[in-house]
Amino acid sequence: MHLYAWLLIMKTCAFLPGLFADTLLTDLPLTEEQLKRLACDVCSDMFESEGVDKCVNIFLGTHYEKDTEPPSVQVKCRSEQKLTFAVPRSNDWQLVVLIPEEVDMMDYLIFNVMEPQTEIGSIYTPPGAFTLWSALVNDSGSPSNWKNSSIEDWNDIAADIEERNYVVNYTFLFDNFDNTTADIDVKLTWNTTDPSDVCFEVYNRCNSNTLGNVLHSSIGADKNNSLIARVPLDDKCSILVKGKYGTTKFQYQTPSCYDLPGCKYLPEKPENVTLTAKRNGDSWLVSVKWRPPKFPPSYYNVTLRADKVYTIKASYLSSVANFTNVTGRGYYNVTVDAINKIGHALTFRRNIFPPVEESASVSLLIGAWAEVIVISAIIATFFVWWKRQRDIKKRNMYFPGVREKVLRDAELEICCVESGSEEQWEVKPERLLLHEVIGEGAFGVVRRGTLSPDDKIVAVKMLKDFPSVEEIRSFRAEMELMKSVGSHPHVVSLVGCFRGRKPFIIAEYCSRGDLLTFLRCSWDLMVTRRNGNYNNNEEQDYRDIKTKDSQLVINRLYDLQGICDTELTVLDLLSFCRQIAMGMEFLASNRVVHRDLAARNILVTADRTLKIADFGLSRDVYQENQYKQKGNGKMPVKWMALESLTHRIYTTLSDVWSFGVVMWEIVTVGGAPYPSVGAARLPRLLRAGYRMPRPSNCSGQLYELMLSCWNERPRSRPTFTELHRALDGLLCASAHHYLDLQLPPEPAYPRPTTQRYVRMIMRGKWPWTNRYQRSLTTKYAPAVNN
Repeated sequence: MHLYAWLLIMKTCAFLPGLFADTLLTDLPLTEEQLKRLACDVCSDMFESEGVDKCVNIFLGTHYEKDTEPPSVQVKCRSEQKLTFAVPRSNDWQLVVLIPEEVDMMDYLIFNVMEPQTEIGSIYTPPGAFTLWSALVNDSGSPSNWKNSSIEDWNDIAADIEERNYVVNYTFLFDNFDNTTADIDVKLTWNTTDPSDVCFEVYNRCNSNTLGNVLHSSIGADKNNSLIARVPLDDKCSILVKGKYGTTKFQYQTPSCYDLPGCKYLPEKPENVTLTAKRNGDSWLVSVKWRPPKFPPSYYNVTLRADKVYTIKASYLSSVANFTNVTGRGYYNVTVDAINKIGHALTFRRNIFPPVEESASVSLLIGAWAEVIVISAIIATFFVWWKRQRDIKKRNMYFPGVREKVLRDAELEICCVESGSEEQWEVKPERLLLHEVIGEGAFGVVRRGTLSPDDKIVAVKMLKDFPSVEEIRSFRAEMELMKSVGSHPHVVSLVGCFRGRKPFIIAEYCSRGDLLTFLRCSWDLMVTRRNGNYNNNEEQDYRDIKTKDSQLVINRLYDLQGICDTELTVLDLLSFCRQIAMGMEFLASNRVVHRDLAARNILVTADRTLKIADFGLSRDVYQENQYKQKGNGKMPVKWMALESLTHRIYTTLSDVWSFGVVMWEIVTVGGAPYPSVGAARLPRLLRAGYRMPRPSNCSGQLYELMLSCWNERPRSRPTFTELHRALDGLLCASAHHYLDLQLPPEPAYPRPTTQRYVRMIMRGKWPWTNRYQRSLTTKYAPAVNN
């Protein structure tokens, strides 16, 4: 009886392919539509646009060698969202496809096409159990037989994993030290606990580095457990090691420059700087003193600014500089700059010249001029008051009670400013020098400015003249929000503010302007270089260049000079998306809903770092992470989520929808979303399942990420943390190549019937103009519903 049972079990196992070993099969368990989509994506990765169609036909045809053994997939390491595997080295392409066991997870396919002679690959894994299918693909696109292997659910694996700490060691490479720099190389190593623990994510960061400038490295199965990083001298650094058995954080101190032989250190900042001014006839004798440093610099540059600019170059042993024949009244500024071959360190001081006794005639003359100035000031003040009252009366003609409200608000503001002490963020207007206007909106302007004493270039945002009560409240709300949010490398940080009669906000200055301008400028630059007629002897204006494609329109509002200087690659676009996701992840962690996330509200610095800006519509959310709009103000319709359009509800998940639109703007290099759809028709189309089609420069994985952001159900959309991880994976898997500048064809619209003509003419909408729009006739991209 027992023998018969064992024979029955063995017979049953023979008909269960893939249960105990890899199984060879001729076809994938996919529908015809899914197989066509897989063939199109695989051939797009293998060939240029000319050979894709031929490759698809061959891929869907017969197998090129039925006797060829497909590659066996060996799992090297596994995490919650990523699987690293190894395949035997081959002269053919090797294709690994992931097929989930759950039916609802088969809306999209995840695969990895490995080039010949490649052994190590990785693939992102969805939740649940799945099967890996592998095959060889020849140069024509024909696959071999398929081999499948079942992979266990990560939750089952993680339940058996016991968290452990990794032992981290560091060694400074003194032999490689360059005494002309302020950095040193350090070798970081850590242990492994077992042969399957070979994949790590390593982050190294030092305090003096720019916030967010973190060295990130993915250590795979083909690498050693070590990392060489360049760190600044005399600094505290930390390393984060994430492996199979958990995360370990380790801190270490870098050596000081004074401890290294032959190190050329940065000079010390001059301390205890004192200023003394004495009268010397008709001029001043100004003495500047400072404490001698422990390590003297090469020399000092001492500069005094009064009526004129005076400069003294002092020796490295000096601790005093005397200025003679100085003329001026009131304030004077002094800077002491210690300089050596490595750099410089500057200290700023301000003082007032002592009062001077004048003769009787001079006093009478000054008194007369003072009377004239006082009378002129009174007349000017009265005129300004009269003009302001007239403007307020005109503005509030149909809104009784607003004028009294403004006066009460102004009185309260004066009381608060005079009675309260200066806050941490408060900046006096005397420290700010304003320059040209760099941006202007409906209610405010942004100007470039210089902030003393460090002469720092900043952006200054202020209201226009005679703002309303609501504008002042919104401006102050934005000011308080920027204070509470804090600092992040991909969010425009607050430098300072002023809450007086004319409030202003001082923020970081981003020299390349907003992202939309930068993208369109880059588009114009690429079109100019590829389609323009170049002349080496004559300078040519990009605005006059016309392309062969009639659909291409050059945006004349943006100046190419100085904003964009190099062509963008797919890697650049993915990096832009990742930086925005990091900034939004930080805002979401602080319970801030942006509500106006768009490329126009993202700024670009000189080193092409992206920073999220314009908190004019943002809200700080403390209950259920949700905000409901009241009123009928103008809103960015084409960037808003479906629930925001229909119910005016804004959450972090509605910002995720807007982020999907921003990714579409970036991939299209400044394209306008829903270009052929009117704002009034957009909610109806979105409810019907319409989504923007996949752009030409967009990979299948990135477009699936966009569609997940546009899920009709908010809770089914990914979080910004998940988007950040997914973009990290896409960024690692992408390579530099130039963008395809071909635009998709415009959709064709049906012409109206005769009855429709008559109805339109009666409504004043002439059918021969561009004001008439019907519903889209192009094929809708399906919405993602889980």
